[in-house]
Amino acid sequence: MNPDFSFEKWPACITCRKDPVFRHNRPCTIRHGKVNTRNGIKRLFFKPQWRQAASGMNLNCAVHEKCGGALVLAMWALFLLAALAMVVASRVSAQLRLAQSVGHRTRASLAAVSGVERALYLACSDTNGWDAPVELWRTELGSAEGMEAGGGAFVIVNVGIRDGGVVTNPGPGDEEARINVNRADTGLLAALFEAVGVERPAAEEMAACISDWRDGDDEPLTGGAESGYYRSLTHPYSPHNGEVDSAGELLLVKGITPEIFEKIEPHVTVFGDGKVNLNSAGGTVLRALGLAAGGRQSVCDSLAAKVAAYRNAGRAFQEPVADRIVKDLKGFIPLTVEEEDLLGRMMGRLTVKSCYFRGTALGMAGKNSEPALAVDFVIGRRECAVVAWHEH
Repeated sequence: MNPDFSFEKWPACITCRKDPVFRHNRPCTIRHGKVNTRNGIKRLFFKPQWRQAASGMNLNCAVHEKCGGALVLAMWALFLLAALAMVVASRVSAQLRLAQSVGHRTRASLAAVSGVERALYLACSDTNGWDAPVELWRTELGSAEGMEAGGGAFVIVNVGIRDGGVVTNPGPGDEEARINVNRADTGLLAALFEAVGVERPAAEEMAACISDWRDGDDEPLTGGAESGYYRSLTHPYSPHNGEVDSAGELLLVKGITPEIFEKIEPHVTVFGDGKVNLNSAGGTVLRALGLAAGGRQSVCDSLAAKVAAYRNAGRAFQEPVADRIVKDLKGFIPLTVEEEDLLGRMMGRLTVKSCYFRGTALGMAGKNSEPALAVDFVIGRRECAVVAWHEH
């Protein structure tokens, strides 16, 4: 091969000029057209194939590298924007759900308040001399369907006892269908415990403990308990020595376990003058009144059943006079001499008029919605105001 042969000039690569072919230790297949005169010998150098590819695309690679970098940056920017959008969307969605929940609760709360105010208005508008579940204060609010008010709807219910079980009745209930634990004497309290299934000795002890809890002295009654007992407990406290503020306070009294309290709670109250409305009292309360009046258990049960049958027929006692009540009852169902006598003895604790009513207002965001909150309330006709309120 003639070293002086003239070859077509190939584009020189900067890399090849700095790094001669002898350093690559690999065969060259592409002629470079460059002569090395080292050691006085002319040699034709060949450019390595991989070097030529790099040199031939040197400019394009630089452009491509810049474009590729911009594309990567753009993809990262899109990813970050998408992630930011997801975070913002989740936060906005949570805030919207919270706002919607607050809106629903606000409408439900306003509706429940409207229901309580409506019940108060109806109770204070009733000015006749007797109260019974057949009257307007009960029947107008006795619908199971929601009544629209305040942008939402409400339903009024009350908890009662039927056939030994707790039931939910539509409309407000008569608070003075219960026994007032602040006005009842020890004998009536013991009769109430006995009426719910407590043995007589234990019932008398519990009644004595309630009396000691209420009175202002520190002398315990027989079977009762005063400050000496309560201060000796692991977690000591003092007796109230005053009127009970709420029925739940009875759980602090010696002997009143949660199981016993659950049995008596639907039958006791802290409102009213102490007399029980014969038009609305339940069977357990009537039996307790009969036992406290000295009646036999069987007679108390039969009299309570006849009074309930009279009321279930849509009738009501309108005068708190024994003779008139006996006459009305006998005109509907026969009474034995013992039942008549027992009813006469019970009259000292009976009335036909009430001043306090209770219920639970269920507030809903819409007429067909589920209740969002409940308000337990007691309204007083004498005060013409809400005297107890518990929202949950």
